[in-house]
Amino acid sequence: MTGVWLVSYIVLWVLLLLIALVLVSILRNMGTLFDALQKWQPMGDPPVNLVAGKPVIDIQLHTLSGEERAISTFQGVPTTIAVISPGCSPCRELMQTVARGEPMLPTAQAAQQIIVSTGTVTETVTLVQQTALPSTVPVLIDHQQALSNQWGISSTPTIVQLDERMYFVDHTVGWSVSHTDSPLPVVSEF
Repeated sequence: MTGVWLVSYIVLWVLLLLIALVLVSILRNMGTLFDALQKWQPMGDPPVNLVAGKPVIDIQLHTLSGEERAISTFQGVPTTIAVISPGCSPCRELMQTVARGEPMLPTAQAAQQIIVSTGTVTETVTLVQQTALPSTVPVLIDHQQALSNQWGISSTPTIVQLDERMYFVDHTVGWSVSHTDSPLPVVSEF
């Protein structure tokens, strides 16, 4: 009987040592992971093909009524352009804010706000009706993504700020109802 006790006693100590080794290994890996996470920095907004202080590439888009309209026709006043996707929840909230007459961004000094939709005309009209966007806010359709491709916009919502000469000032990717200076992460890629 003492032999059984001796064997079980040795097995118990071996199991205890194995558990201790596993725990030490886990703690060591957690330290490495913690060090890696401390060095991590958020990337910020994805880059666009626009340069601050330079004119934006002029693009011809269609209005909801089917007319062609160039971005350059909005020249003369500071402008904020929101590139949205009809299926994007933050885009819908952004449009509701614009419909209430509030600025897209609290820091934007834009006299004019424009919506550029990457959806179809039908999807965009439905969104405009659902958000009660006034007809005074120009809505352009970029279903072929000409503006998005030329300007390097890959996520919605992206808000582009232009000065009165249609020169690029800044851009923001993401949006939140609280209008914080640190917008939400990228929401929808197309």
